[in-house]
Amino acid sequence: MEVIFSQVAGVAGCTLNQLNAWSLRGLLKTKLLPTTAGVARKFTRKNALELAFLAAISDAGMPLELAPQLVRRWLREAGKGILKPFFVYYPVSGNSIYLDDTNLNRLAVLFYDNQDDVSGEWIDENASPDNSLPAELNPASRFNVIALCNIVTSIDKLFMEKD
Repeated sequence: MEVIFSQVAGVAGCTLNQLNAWSLRGLLKTKLLPTTAGVARKFTRKNALELAFLAAISDAGMPLELAPQLVRRWLREAGKGILKPFFVYYPVSGNSIYLDDTNLNRLAVLFYDNQDDVSGEWIDENASPDNSLPAELNPASRFNVIALCNIVTSIDKLFMEKD
């Protein structure tokens, strides 16, 4: 079972230029299906998951050097059905954690390590019309959450539609 790049890109939120750049940098580790000039590239489920995971890592602002190891782990765990639903990355320190839920208080304790003045609330960047964040939001208080469960579900839906 295969889907074409435009379908995967629609779910993953990446471009053909990104795919080519990541491929040239050696970040894509799953074997891609052979393609012919002028024919849309086809992807297996594993290819599609790898691309979607890589796009999520890039969107979270994580160093792409970390991508192959993370993606390999996520593919293996998704294949076994043991992938945690959320991966949270804190760009200030580079720390990350896997969670079964996205409880802000738990994240604050994990990342801020007992600082007394920690408080906050979830802010959805898509909630404001211009996608801006409030000026008083300190970038050091931003967590990037990758909803791994949503990525797997979205990719799997693509393949179910083809059946």
